[in-house]
Amino acid sequence: MLKSIGISGIVGILFNTFSVSVLAQQAYPTFEQAGFLFELRGCDNTARSDAPLTCEFRIENTEDNRRAFYIYANRSRVVDSEGNEIVGLTANLGNKKESRQVSTDLIKKIPVSGTITFEKAPQGKILLVDLYCYGTGANYFNVEFPFTQ
Repeated sequence: MLKSIGISGIVGILFNTFSVSVLAQQAYPTFEQAGFLFELRGCDNTARSDAPLTCEFRIENTEDNRRAFYIYANRSRVVDSEGNEIVGLTANLGNKKESRQVSTDLIKKIPVSGTITFEKAPQGKILLVDLYCYGTGANYFNVEFPFTQ
């Protein structure tokens, strides 16, 4: 005699039969400003205070079909719990890398990855990642990520 079981029963059988590994999807902090969606993916903080600090992000144009976007390494900063302000050295957007600023045209709803490398790792805990940007139709603006590790 066949017994009717629902989807949850089938899923229960599958999980009981096989060893399944599921990777948790990490939620990254996002912030939308001036028609751009920013996602801070994290900062690589080494234990050596003399080593550079690199923060990764993604940006997406949420408005017009194509917009110019600039990020300024030399005006972006990290602030740590010791009160230190660490200024950016280089910025990357896609495959472009520059020491002061880097730019690209962003197509609507197509994310682009980027990084900013700062002079050194913070002495204390990172409290803020502050990115200085410019976008067509948006002028200059800051994107401030309160940071928790």
